[in-house]
Amino acid sequence: MASCNNGLGSILEKNFPLKKDRFFAVFDGMGGGEYGEIASYMGAKATEEYLNAGEADDIAGKKGYLEKMCTHVNDRIFKETLRLDAEMMGSTLAGLYFTGNQVWTVNVGDSRCFLLRDGKLRQISEDQTDEAYMKENGIQGRKPYLTQYMGMNPEEVRVLPYMDCLQTKRGDRFLICSDGVSDMVPVDFLETMMQQTQSTAKCVDAILTAALDAGGKDNITAIVLEINR
Repeated sequence: MASCNNGLGSILEKNFPLKKDRFFAVFDGMGGGEYGEIASYMGAKATEEYLNAGEADDIAGKKGYLEKMCTHVNDRIFKETLRLDAEMMGSTLAGLYFTGNQVWTVNVGDSRCFLLRDGKLRQISEDQTDEAYMKENGIQGRKPYLTQYMGMNPEEVRVLPYMDCLQTKRGDRFLICSDGVSDMVPVDFLETMMQQTQSTAKCVDAILTAALDAGGKDNITAIVLEINR
């Protein structure tokens, strides 16, 4: 598993074998100050522990396997919130789980996953916010509130990750990022960078620089992946 926590993140170019399942994710902490950092760290740590404990036996079982992972991570963060007596602490999750020639999108909250295929960039995650409610009721002047995040009280709310599965193709490029990227950098710029930058590491650097130049108002984390075999 590769993960990026709170703050500014990048990823070095590296080739991974396709025979073994791989999970890449961004955890974006909530709660302000050190609590956000703790929540994102706990999210990454709990995910790694879960994945290291064993993989689903078959492709058909991956969905349930990943849903259980999200429940496990949510519960671990919530227990840490209680231990620290924090008023509010949590993390978003946006991840890509590669298995064979398939990739599962897994997200909780508003961090995002994108796919560049045949020159077109599209979001393959789904924001879990009250944006639709805001539009229906003419509410303006605030950012949409999260309707799901990691660290919710499991006795009150069930964590419901958005999940989808698609076949990978040679040349596919994926971007996983926090809202500190997607809120600051237009999608058309992301598309151009994903199209024109040959190196995935340089692509990440260009995206992070653009987010900082636009004001860098939130945690800025990005991972770029490419299917090259």
